[in-house]
Amino acid sequence: MGVVFVGLSAGLTIATVTTPYILDAAAAAWGNENAWFVPFLLFSLPTILVGLGVWRFIRPPGERKQNYLKAVGRLILYSVIFLMIIMTTFVLTLDQGWGPVEQAVAVVAVALMLVAVIYRLLGQKSAAVLKNGNLLLMYISAVPILYTLWFFGFWSLLVVSEASDIGLSGAAIYAGLFGVANAIGYPLGGKICDMTVARGRGRKWTYVGLCSIVAALVLSLAVYLYLGENDVLVLGIIMFGIGVPFAAMQTVHMTLTSDLAPQEMMGQAFGMWNLVAEIGAVLSPVIAGTLRDLTGNWTLSAVVTGLLLLVSIILVIMVREGAPSASVSPEGDGSG
Repeated sequence: MGVVFVGLSAGLTIATVTTPYILDAAAAAWGNENAWFVPFLLFSLPTILVGLGVWRFIRPPGERKQNYLKAVGRLILYSVIFLMIIMTTFVLTLDQGWGPVEQAVAVVAVALMLVAVIYRLLGQKSAAVLKNGNLLLMYISAVPILYTLWFFGFWSLLVVSEASDIGLSGAAIYAGLFGVANAIGYPLGGKICDMTVARGRGRKWTYVGLCSIVAALVLSLAVYLYLGENDVLVLGIIMFGIGVPFAAMQTVHMTLTSDLAPQEMMGQAFGMWNLVAEIGAVLSPVIAGTLRDLTGNWTLSAVVTGLLLLVSIILVIMVREGAPSASVSPEGDGSG
């Protein structure tokens, strides 16, 4: 997982660094109103190519074509239903004149209802990953992780730009250091996971240590912004310093989650991890941006991010680390 997620950091870095230049070029050619179409169109092309590459070259052993077709059919069905629900919520709130915060809350409320539906439909069959107390703590503690990821992934460009007054294009290189650091941190976290297990130690306290470092650095960023300092080099160093342990702790968190899940249900556990954690991804850009608008700077947004990481630490401390859970029968509750 540490190696796989280097792709996320690479894409994040490329998008952060190149988007301002793409927008400038597109605005000069087609005007400001149409400029924002261009990055979406350009960045969709690599996604399509990767999808075609996976379809063409990836063939897991022992899998039959009809199994894929059945899975694709179900995926399309669920995707269409969920898309309709989410977009209906968005359109209705937009028609009612709701602001971005109210819209985000409505979308999260709908997402929570979908989670409840999933628990209702799969609660017995997948009890080992849906009703296990340790895994529930891991899912919820992942919300601050994606909140942090998308605070920096979404707003780091403006944080550096507004704090240093060097403009978007100039700030892009320094903001992109967060993504570069992630490319180092993800595999580093995987290596740390392997080393701790080889030495007979658990992964829980590794996460707690790394997350504590990230929380301290994020709060240090808040203090730096509060003091009104504007050295772009220092901001870049802080971004890089946050990015390495942050990516490492995310890998550790995912690995610990897989440790707690039955081996044959790791896919479902990772799916639930993402489903619940994405609540942080939905809320982060809206809440952080709103706090910036209310206060005129990014200090409070950084403070909230740091405090949420402390909440994640507390939740993971409550996890009882041990051997992966055994599969349970449909009658069991999976809380063993």
